[in-house]
Amino acid sequence: MKTTIKLHGLKGVEQKLAQVKGATAKNKMRKVLREAGEPVARRMRSLAPEDEGDLRESIDVSPLLNRSQRRMHPKGYFADLEMHIGPSGVVQGITSEFGTFFHGASPFARPAWDGMEMKTLDTIGALVWVEVEKKARR
Repeated sequence: MKTTIKLHGLKGVEQKLAQVKGATAKNKMRKVLREAGEPVARRMRSLAPEDEGDLRESIDVSPLLNRSQRRMHPKGYFADLEMHIGPSGVVQGITSEFGTFFHGASPFARPAWDGMEMKTLDTIGALVWVEVEKKARR
């Protein structure tokens, strides 16, 4: 399951952050995305079924962008920024979220995101603004 969110109206923010050295600005953005995504990951862990092996332990916030995904993204300064929130490397994530022929679904990822979507986006906006203000002060 993948949710894509497009934010509009951030051209000025992107231009200001682009004035910071490339790797530094991207690292700051990754830090912001990781920090904003961690509460969602915690909520997913709390909603994940207990009897599903290593599912809870596998839920994390991490950058995830392989070569083919990178080619699908538009070009631009922050085009290669993406953060994965959810289980990694365990099949139980898919089978629990959507169910199988043998057992029904026990969704945990979608309800976590749905309950925290606006708070997460607000957090990203606030943290990005803090970084822009820091840059402006320098």
